[in-house]
Amino acid sequence: LLALALARHAATPPLSYLRAITLRHLGRGAEASDEFERCLALAPDYAAAMLMLAQHDVRHHGAEQLARIRAALARDGLEPQQRAMLDYAHFIHLDAAGDTAAAWQALESGMRLKRASLAYDATAEQATFDALARLCDADFGSRRDGAADGGHTPVFVFGLPRSGTTVLERLLANHSRAPTAGEPNEVHHQPCREANLP
Repeated sequence: LLALALARHAATPPLSYLRAITLRHLGRGAEASDEFERCLALAPDYAAAMLMLAQHDVRHHGAEQLARIRAALARDGLEPQQRAMLDYAHFIHLDAAGDTAAAWQALESGMRLKRASLAYDATAEQATFDALARLCDADFGSRRDGAADGGHTPVFVFGLPRSGTTVLERLLANHSRAPTAGEPNEVHHQPCREANLP
C-alpha cells in the first residue's frame, strides 16, 4: 500500500519514513536503508529518520550519516525533541566508533532533553493505581456484564518491558487456532476509561 501511495503521489518525508520503517520490520534491510536515505534527501533535517537509520544500519554510509547528524546539531532553533533524537543518533555513531567518552556525553545530552519533556506527577500516578485497584476487585474476573459466550477464550499476555511478552505472544500466535491481535493499546486504555481516568 505504501509503494502504491508513493507511485501515485509525490513522495513526502513522512510517507517515505513510514515505508522505510515498514521495510525494516519486514526484514528488507537494504531497501529500508535506501528508503531512509530517500526520506533524508527530501528533508535533510528529518531527525527521526536520522535516528532510525543509525539504529537500523550505523555502517550504511556511516561517515555521511555522522556528518549529516553533526550538521543538524549545529543548526540554531532546534526543538528539544528533534535535538534529543539527534543526540541519540550521534551517540549510536560515536559508540560504534569506540569513542566511549564522547558517546556518553551525547547520550547524556539526549536523556536530559527527554527527561525535561516528561511531566511526571507521582500523586496522579498513585491515584491511577488506586482507581484501577478499586475497579479490579475480587469479583472483577468473574463479571461478564452480559458478554455473549462465543466459545472462544481470550488469552492475555502481561509483563514488564523486555521481559519476553512479545516473544511469548509470537509463539502462541504461531498456532493455527490462536489468532493474534498484536499489542493493542486498548487493553491499557479500557480500564482507565472504566475508572474515569484520563
